[in-house]
Amino acid sequence: MRASHEVKVIRSHNISPFLERIYKLYLETVARSPVAFGAHNRLFFETICRRVPGAEYTLYFVQEELAAFNLLVVKQEAMVDKYFCMDYELGRKYNIYVLSWLQNIRTCVERKIPLYYLGQARRRPKCIWVRR
Repeated sequence: MRASHEVKVIRSHNISPFLERIYKLYLETVARSPVAFGAHNRLFFETICRRVPGAEYTLYFVQEELAAFNLLVVKQEAMVDKYFCMDYELGRKYNIYVLSWLQNIRTCVERKIPLYYLGQARRRPKCIWVRR
């Protein structure tokens, strides 16, 4: 976590300036996945914040380069972690995966969101009860 101060974190609903990079990171993540049931098109990432209430991006920059993004749906009753995609080399060097978890837990605590839903793991959903 020593390098975390070098990672700039921005929350946004408008990803227009970063759409190409976001889509590239997403396709690279899909390609690395052992199981993929297809891939979304670029329009999905461009329009989701307008179409889905509570959808927002967390963008992670290293030296002005978008190194990772997290697509979340944030509501008062729960936060859903839909996609996390990153540049593998930069992500490992700056520990962005762990940093994103901490950022998401912090968001839940600050907004008093009781449940952080991380998605499916083997047979059961992964959830963290942040607060009761």
